[in-house]
Amino acid sequence: MKDIVLFDMDGTLTKPRRSISNRTIECLGMLNRHVDVGIVSGSPYDYINEQMSEAWSLPYGLDFTRLKIMPCNGTQLYEFIDNKFSKKHDVDIIGKLGKQNYRYMISILTDLQNQIVESYEDMPFSGNFVSFRGSTVNWCMIGRDAGEDMRTEFIEMDKGFRKKYKRILDSELKRANITNVKTALGGSTSIDIYPAGWDKTYCLRHCQQYKNIYFVGDKCAPGQNDFELYESSRTKSFQTSGPDETESLMLRILGDLKAVSYTHLTLPTICSV
Repeated sequence: MKDIVLFDMDGTLTKPRRSISNRTIECLGMLNRHVDVGIVSGSPYDYINEQMSEAWSLPYGLDFTRLKIMPCNGTQLYEFIDNKFSKKHDVDIIGKLGKQNYRYMISILTDLQNQIVESYEDMPFSGNFVSFRGSTVNWCMIGRDAGEDMRTEFIEMDKGFRKKYKRILDSELKRANITNVKTALGGSTSIDIYPAGWDKTYCLRHCQQYKNIYFVGDKCAPGQNDFELYESSRTKSFQTSGPDETESLMLRILGDLKAVSYTHLTLPTICSV
């Protein structure tokens, strides 16, 4: 049986909403030569594709036939077939929740966003606050159109702000009798909403053929969107503080899979900067 290493995207392979670095690409390619690799993100495919664009064009040894892209918590699956990544699996949140419950949920999110805009004059705002992603919904309180400066400003002022509104959202959903949904802190500026059971452990449905499943993520505390997969009994999991530590963890995992001490392995030259 084969092995696979799963990675979160933002905060793990890349800095939030940034492109993957050449250094991380080469490290990922080194690992990919020995095992299958999967990217499991709360983001939609278009975001992952944009962040990984350098990896598609640089000759760093990535074997696309051994790479699974699993957007929206793994509820979607893309595999490399006929020289391109094609969607192999998808599910629909509206069909799962029902149109009426979905409309109530969007109404609740809109009302809460209006409260925030009216109540917090110092908070940075852009646009595109609620994003429909097919199988999930993403609520970004400062807007998905926010630039890096806005995101940095929000992160510095957060101090539990998202956690507070996650609790409020959970309460409002319960009061509306929409009980078959879960919420999680996604990335650094948003909250993900999805049907119960559609957290990142959903991706394990695409990994049943593997003997060993490793997972590396950064948001691994309860209420964060890597938590369930990090805690799964099916995975050997590692928490990372960012791309630099992720590169070192790739080496450690490779050593584990090859049954040798990872201290005796070396990263490619570009990785050891």
